Amino acid sequence: MSGFVHLHLHSEYSLLDGACRIKDIAKAAAAAGHEAVALTDHGVMYGAVEFYHACKEAGVKPIIGCEVYVAPRSRFDREHKLDSKSSHLVLLVKNETGYRNLCHMVSLSFTEGFYSKPRVDIELLRENSEGLIALSGCLSGSIPRAVLDGDYDEAVRRAEELRDIFGAENFYLELQYHGIPAQIKVNRALSEISARTGIPLAATNDVHYIKKEDSQIQRVLMAIATGSTLRDAPDKTPDAALSYSLDGSVGAFVNNYSDGTANVMRLTSDSLANFSVSISDSPSVSLSDSSSSDLSDSPSSSFSDGSSVSSSSGFSDSSSASLSDSPSLGFSDGSSVSSSSSFSDNFSVGILNSSSGNLSENLSQSLSESLSDGISESANSRLQTNGNAPSGFSGGQFYYKSTEEMTRIFSAFGKAVENTAEIAGRCNFDFDFSEIKLPRYNPESGETPCEMLRRLVTEGLKRRLEQGQIVFVPGRGEQEYLKRAEDELKVIHDMGYDEYFLIVWDFVMYAKLHGVPTGPGRGSGAGSLVAYLIGITDIDSLKYKLIFERFLNPERVSMPDFDIDFSDEKRDQVIKYVTEKYGRDRVCQIITFGRLSARAAVRDVGRVLGLPYKKVDTAAKLIPQKPGIMLASVLQSGDLRELYESDEEIKRLIDVALSVEGMPRHTSTHAAGVVITDKPADSYLPLSESCGTVVTQYDMDAVAELGLLKFDFLGLRYLTVIHAAEQQIKETVPDFDITKISEDDADTFELISRGDTGGVFQLESAGMRRMLTSFKPCCIEDIMAAIALYRPGPMDSIPKYLAARDGAETEYKIPVLESILGETFGCIVYQEQVMQICREVAGYTFGHADIVRRAISKKKTGVMEHERSAFVRGAEAFGIDGELAQELFGELVGFASYAFNKSHAAAYSVTSYRTAWLKAHYRKEYMAALLVSVQGNTDKLSQYMSECEKDGIAILPPDVCESGVAFRACGDGIRFGLAAVKSIGESFALEIVSEREGGRYKSFYDFAERLSGKLNKKQAEALIKAGAFDSLGVYRSRLLEAYERLLDDISKKSLRGVKGQIGLFDTVQDSDAEYYDVKYKDIDELPLRDRLIQEKDSTGFYFSGHPLDGFRLDLDGSSAEKLSSLRIRFLSPEGREDGAEAQISHENSSAKKEYVTFGGIVTRISEKDTSRGGKMAFITLEDGTASADAVVFPSLYGEIRGHIYVNLPVLVHGSVSVSEFGDRQELNIIADALRPLRTDEAVKANPQIGGGFGAGASGRSSEQNNSGSRTDNNLSAAPGRSSGRPPRLYLRVADKKCRQYLKVMNLISIFSADGIPAGGVPVYVYDASDKSYTRCEGAGVILTQTVYDEFCNILDRESVVYRD
Repeated sequence: MSGFVHLHLHSEYSLLDGACRIKDIAKAAAAAGHEAVALTDHGVMYGAVEFYHACKEAGVKPIIGCEVYVAPRSRFDREHKLDSKSSHLVLLVKNETGYRNLCHMVSLSFTEGFYSKPRVDIELLRENSEGLIALSGCLSGSIPRAVLDGDYDEAVRRAEELRDIFGAENFYLELQYHGIPAQIKVNRALSEISARTGIPLAATNDVHYIKKEDSQIQRVLMAIATGSTLRDAPDKTPDAALSYSLDGSVGAFVNNYSDGTANVMRLTSDSLANFSVSISDSPSVSLSDSSSSDLSDSPSSSFSDGSSVSSSSGFSDSSSASLSDSPSLGFSDGSSVSSSSSFSDNFSVGILNSSSGNLSENLSQSLSESLSDGISESANSRLQTNGNAPSGFSGGQFYYKSTEEMTRIFSAFGKAVENTAEIAGRCNFDFDFSEIKLPRYNPESGETPCEMLRRLVTEGLKRRLEQGQIVFVPGRGEQEYLKRAEDELKVIHDMGYDEYFLIVWDFVMYAKLHGVPTGPGRGSGAGSLVAYLIGITDIDSLKYKLIFERFLNPERVSMPDFDIDFSDEKRDQVIKYVTEKYGRDRVCQIITFGRLSARAAVRDVGRVLGLPYKKVDTAAKLIPQKPGIMLASVLQSGDLRELYESDEEIKRLIDVALSVEGMPRHTSTHAAGVVITDKPADSYLPLSESCGTVVTQYDMDAVAELGLLKFDFLGLRYLTVIHAAEQQIKETVPDFDITKISEDDADTFELISRGDTGGVFQLESAGMRRMLTSFKPCCIEDIMAAIALYRPGPMDSIPKYLAARDGAETEYKIPVLESILGETFGCIVYQEQVMQICREVAGYTFGHADIVRRAISKKKTGVMEHERSAFVRGAEAFGIDGELAQELFGELVGFASYAFNKSHAAAYSVTSYRTAWLKAHYRKEYMAALLVSVQGNTDKLSQYMSECEKDGIAILPPDVCESGVAFRACGDGIRFGLAAVKSIGESFALEIVSEREGGRYKSFYDFAERLSGKLNKKQAEALIKAGAFDSLGVYRSRLLEAYERLLDDISKKSLRGVKGQIGLFDTVQDSDAEYYDVKYKDIDELPLRDRLIQEKDSTGFYFSGHPLDGFRLDLDGSSAEKLSSLRIRFLSPEGREDGAEAQISHENSSAKKEYVTFGGIVTRISEKDTSRGGKMAFITLEDGTASADAVVFPSLYGEIRGHIYVNLPVLVHGSVSVSEFGDRQELNIIADALRPLRTDEAVKANPQIGGGFGAGASGRSSEQNNSGSRTDNNLSAAPGRSSGRPPRLYLRVADKKCRQYLKVMNLISIFSADGIPAGGVPVYVYDASDKSYTRCEGAGVILTQTVYDEFCNILDRESVVYRD
């Protein structure tokens, strides 16, 4: 191999620190004529497999590598002052051994060495050096750092140490030059070290982007990562390539920039100890002679700015100069070369022709030994970093350079360029994708895996027959089961998957034996009869006519995988079992990459470019919220296209967004995938950590390509719900088993057919409910079809399906289709039907048919067009008309892209049926379990509680004598759980329930005494306000008056060792013969309104009624909608016609606004000072079904301020808006009018008053109860600035899916400083789930004390940090 090879390159997988897309790297190498190229991302190997394929396809040799971080001491040391600065080292894989060693080191850098970055250490390098070639790295390498620290001897020591570790033939000193002055000093030193030690040199370019003009993409990515903008980092990109010579003791370098400026870098080296670099900038400097001059003959050399070099400069008689065609050199800051500058001997300068970029002749000058630089060093900092801007990439030289460019730059360094090709020639590693690396399962019985699997199948068939789970019928008798099982066992054994089935069987059996709720199946694995017979699934594949070949067949090119559902609360227990059984080093989960979606790219780029938030927001909202949507497709037509063509800022925004769209920005963990290997996993692939979980560094496709087996452990909330309901039912029906219920229960299908499916798995959306009322399922197969049909594409077939099912004749243009589509009445519904059609109509094999199915589902246009002609030819060979075959294939393409896996639909339908059965027969128990599962989601809780009340199931307040830890069925209702009461928590709730097993609580005093030492006053108060002691017969008002003294008394008695006695002078008297009948003060009970407020405060809900109950006539007369209905209508796809976008009017949109009216209780008011000195408010309201935020602008708020307060029932009229955060939406109301609601009594007395909206209607009504808390309208000043640094607000959230995050982002958008000249306080959100900071878009937030307090209310004060 000859020429030059790039051995130091960072791809998009350096995560916002590399702009080279994998596919473009291979193309660039091929276009440059490079025979090979290396991938060396920072500390990771994420893109290795993808890179390998791209290079092979382009005819370029791939070299797998990594730029690792080396800990300054041990990888286990984590002392900030000593261990925070790791050095860089480039490692390249030579062979299989080298790949394994690199994977091992990179894995341990995460699992053992992570400290800010994944780190290896010298010990690891020494133990795992075989098969690797090392390069000394960039300026952050340990050797360059020693040079820059002025410690030449240490630099030599480190070089020799690395040479000894890797071997003399496997270690190179790495030369780089990107216009960074420090590299001049380092390269000179490395050259000297090479001469001294014999360590060879290798020239690299630290590639971060492909083309020179892509430097802005790199800067944008780094700005996204750091939360900065391009305004923080003015671009300085040289127009021409760099070149220099180090033949003498001094070097000088000239960079010309596109903005008309330039800088000169000069290097002096009287000795290595005073090795120095300086830079000067000047408006315009030109040497007096453009070709050559004997400077000694000229008393002064004139410059264009009037400065000169005096004759005393010490030029020798033999000096000469040869300049480029364009001698003028521009400087940016007005500095100039001092006329007193003296230059040392043998000075060699390379100056570029600014028009052609070609290297001019060298200017050789014989100069005096003395040196007096009058050159400013200020440009040095501008070259490398500017303030908070991304550093090190503003020189424009980190692109994929040609061989010619690299040769020109490093021509003075011997074989440094040629050595790169020599290194590439020695790197000969190839991935092996041919071998399946199955984990081992060794039966304890001494059987072979094949024998054990056969035995389990035989035993399973017998067991299911005895339990009545299999019933032989004509066409599905014993012989059919035995033959199907035998056929499957043969395929399983021939393909080497006996142990695979046994491993899955083993952990599923563990789950079932240890009380971990397990699903009936999922995915194509449910099509296996063997899996059903041995207990992996509960789906009889013969009964439901499922195809095993969809899961496994000899021609299938992709790996099979079982998807197993476990309870979301106990999934980790099963993973822990597997980890312990097979070894921690052989079990890991799978990485995923969060990528810049179309919308995210537009928003991030808009912030980085410093564009107005509203303009960026307008563009972003024109991008549909659909998975996989790409900017290029959106730009084909429509509003975004018009905006792109009419607005230059939008055009720039979209163009830059297109360049970063789809790039990975962070890693996460696959929701289900677990890999089990037969050897340590890092011998096959590199590992990393994500939130404490060990994960592969390759995605699931690459994992499968390497032949590693993936098992999907999914957490399904509904299994937890089923299990919880089952446990409650067993309290009265001890032998109840959900798996043994009848599958043809009329009550269950009647419930489904009337659309009573709230909380039923897969069947609860509004659109599905409407469809079910027409569909009227009468068997599980109908549920299967309903689930599969309720999707885009197949949904169009619903009328045809229903008509045919109800007796309409179905025409089959190709007769063989009747046997395939008869069960779905002529409609293509399932993926398996696509495969069967390909086989029966066109003669495809199962493997070929599966390829077609995959191509259609993944929309591979090229493959589909090729298969179209093959399909037609195959059909014609069977005597089928070609035009009919063409038409049929078109139908396949149209439906298969959305078609459901039938095995998956069958598994889902069983879970759907079980949840519906529970709701039909044990509604209270099921709804109680459902409420427990969503108790962290207030909106869902409200929805399900409202449904319970509508069905006549009362939601009862918490009760210390009856409540469990969580919701539970109780009598005619559902009792609220104790753990959900404010300040109680699960631990103390368990104490209450456990103590109650010794006997029912007789009184508050009995309760307090029995829990003495565990109950505090705050908990007692919360339980009283929640109504948890109401059943004991004492008013809440009296308990609230006495509880503190009672607790104090019990505490005193406890200290004295006296139980059950109250002293003569104590506040209360004991008159109970058996327990304690305390005589409380004679106080009336609290008004209902106050009790409701207390219930809401302590539990988040109302139990004794609802504050709106006395205002129903006003609400009904005003046609007020429920908030839950508004949420469904505007936020849920089922609430929109034809699945269209939300029926809202975004700001800047020309769509007609839609107005709504609703009533609610004010739960929070937050005021905001506007830029014009007015006040507006952000008001939260709830109506018992949901909550929403209403924005009240100054014109209205000025009228109602002082009359509106927390707990006031109001009627609101306004327009709907939706706030968007990534792919999530939150409903807001912009209030146009607001007034207090009138009581039912007032409406009956005078129906005509108060019916309209207006300024006069907002005054406080005399009918309103005067109780309730008011907001403080006196806003204190925002936190002041105490320094010249810009202030910042930091907010900590659990993750970006939690409700607190949505509320925070709502608040930021309402109190945005956009459009205010002075700007606001920048907001940074810290995501605790992935430990990342994100700067919020826009100009910041107007941070008044009220706003600051509001953030604290949403989060907590510890999670809100203001820094100035």
